[in-house]
Amino acid sequence: GGVVFVGIISAFTLFVNPLLGVSCLAVVAILFLSRGWNAKNAKCALAFGLSWAVPLTFLLGIWAHRNYVELGSAVLLRSNAGLELALANHQGALEGNDPSKVFLDRLREIDPVYDGAFDAMKAAGGEVQYFHMLGEETKAWITTHPIAFTKLLFRHLREQFAPEPWQFAVFGSGKLSGAKSAIASIVGVGGLASLLWLSWKRNKPAIYCLAFVVPCALLTSPFQPVPRYTYLLYPILLFSMASLW
Repeated sequence: GGVVFVGIISAFTLFVNPLLGVSCLAVVAILFLSRGWNAKNAKCALAFGLSWAVPLTFLLGIWAHRNYVELGSAVLLRSNAGLELALANHQGALEGNDPSKVFLDRLREIDPVYDGAFDAMKAAGGEVQYFHMLGEETKAWITTHPIAFTKLLFRHLREQFAPEPWQFAVFGSGKLSGAKSAIASIVGVGGLASLLWLSWKRNKPAIYCLAFVVPCALLTSPFQPVPRYTYLLYPILLFSMASLW
């Protein structure tokens, strides 16, 4: 029963948040690998696979049909990956001295919630086509600027665990952004260091937590991290750091 429940929850997690869904699968994989391979575990793995695949297929089918009707394309999960990739990876992201201004300028330039970009989206044929075009343009830039893209990847990875004040000020009032940045950095860096240390000491809960945090962080690194993308990692990081005290 527990395995089936985990499979269903993992399927819903992947549907709602693909990055966290992949992290859940990584944790389950570590769990099964740590238990060895025998007939009992094979049955558990099969039960998990079925309880994950069946509801996910059902959800994706309904969602794809809805998107085909509304958008003209059977989008399985989300259509905005190209937009997010373009928002985070461009020459201006490396050249600007004010990251908040660079981010907002780029947002106003390409996000269709703004008039100019909305007209560009209509000219491209719609949301799916426009986001796909942005993604292809950004992939072409990445291909011709591999060193610049690598620098941005490492910057985004750092900003997930040691966010800068502007990341807390770009949306909302911006009050106490410096304090928020300092607290988040202490928890982020301290929590990650704690997970690495405890995992090296073969602490199983820490290994599972690390298996959750690392894939999510790596998969997020091509995109610009903002608190609404990374906040779910911080309870794990906080409790991991606190467990050493």
